[in-house]
Amino acid sequence: MKERLIDVAKSWRVILRLSLAPAIAWWISLIIFEDNQGFFAPIAAILTLTVGAGERVSIVFEILLGAALGILVGELFVHVIGRGAWQLVLIVALAVASARFVRLPGLALTQAVISGALLVVIVPVAGMTDPALTRFADALIGGLVGLAAIILIPSNPIRELDRGIET
Repeated sequence: MKERLIDVAKSWRVILRLSLAPAIAWWISLIIFEDNQGFFAPIAAILTLTVGAGERVSIVFEILLGAALGILVGELFVHVIGRGAWQLVLIVALAVASARFVRLPGLALTQAVISGALLVVIVPVAGMTDPALTRFADALIGGLVGLAAIILIPSNPIRELDRGIET
């Protein structure tokens, strides 16, 4: 028990980053887009902090930009074909094919599929600003806040995440 509490105490940077960044990203998104759910901002922050952990800033920025563009293209595609079961099948298939085409590894492939599915199943609130624009901006905001958290609260996140996985 004492050893586990020590491990938690040593992970304070990861805890701080993963708790503050999503909330800050969501808050910023809500300030910029008043009629927005801000859904993708905290998710993008979390993904940037976990997937980008231990990577160079340029690689984290590429992940962030790729995710934001993927959300924009996916949302525009949903806007054209609508939402439903067959649309979910098609969009997830296209997400998998696109991820494989650019040779994304397993976790990135999983993220592409989840993003595609979320774009179909999360219906925007009536009267909300254009969801394609706001979800794209949410992804950028969240990713940039996650990147800022990595820079402002430096550590070795791979070691800390690995420590959290070991039992």
